[in-house]
Amino acid sequence: MAIELSDLERGIVELLKSGAKRTYELKDQLRSLGFEVRQRDLVKALINLRRRGVVTRIPDEYFDETRPWTTAKWGLAREWGIKVPRRFIVALSGALIKDLGDKLREETFSLFEALEEVFYNAKERLCIAVPYIDPALTGLLCNYRAHLEGVNEVLVLTEFTSKGITTLERLKATLIPQLRYKVLGHYLVVRYGSERVMSKVRGMHLKILVSDSTALIGSFNLTEVHFLSNYDLAILVRGEDAKFFEKLFMAMWRLAREPSVAGYEGKAP
Repeated sequence: MAIELSDLERGIVELLKSGAKRTYELKDQLRSLGFEVRQRDLVKALINLRRRGVVTRIPDEYFDETRPWTTAKWGLAREWGIKVPRRFIVALSGALIKDLGDKLREETFSLFEALEEVFYNAKERLCIAVPYIDPALTGLLCNYRAHLEGVNEVLVLTEFTSKGITTLERLKATLIPQLRYKVLGHYLVVRYGSERVMSKVRGMHLKILVSDSTALIGSFNLTEVHFLSNYDLAILVRGEDAKFFEKLFMAMWRLAREPSVAGYEGKAP
């Protein structure tokens, strides 16, 4: 029983028969074969081929771990045949991959590989739930700005912090106009004499990213320390199982509150 491939996937396989190629080389050579292919379509085809064990990534000095699908060199797997795509896969942080070495490497993704799959699978909506917002998230969204232009909604759930809200408002005003965000959490302001303390009664510790057919759930925050230093893992869920996490996210979205925002010209009051 042969693997069923799309025309684009067959084109990629034919090109790789002559030797390993980078993503941009595949894109250029596919055009010479008559394919008018966008980068996101090429990446999605490579994702599907890798899921089924048809292609493999060949690491070299030009590979950028933060953009794994677009900077990788690709070749045909040595023995590829029928392989049922796994409904979920474990993704590991960079620090954990480094310290584990080659152990489990063929059975896992890097966190950036999993994130990239979620972003490139987004068509109608991209949902992000994380407690903290920092420049690492800004950089991540900037990497996929071209693809996100075709996504109708980018929804973010987070806790209320001045730094996080400022970052989200800046992203919305400059790069991602379709971004909407809400905050989750319950806080009390306790006063005693001249003392004033803000106490968090209920906070948000969720880490979920969901696109149309993919969900990523794990221990990570989308922050620099979690990308580079911490031991973190996540589960990448595909297909119908991912729909549950979108349903869960939207239920929480209805619980959350949208902060009021006022604009001022010149100096803020």
